[in-house]
Amino acid sequence: MSTILCIEDEDQIRQSIVEELVDAGYETFEASNGQDGIRAIVNHRPDLVLCDITMPKKTGFDILREL
Repeated sequence: MSTILCIEDEDQIRQSIVEELVDAGYETFEASNGQDGIRAIVNHRPDLVLCDITMPKKTGFDILREL
């Protein structure tokens, strides 16, 4: 099964995305900011990361540079 990490700081948007992915049969993980997103990537090694750009602590571009 494919795993997807959703990094989004707006709770309602993140919950909606994760709900749709779960309904489609994906295993999902979520993070509410870039810093937690990096930790989730290291810990879970997802197949795909869906990431917001403008977030607190680390932006989507910061995450991309770090990876």
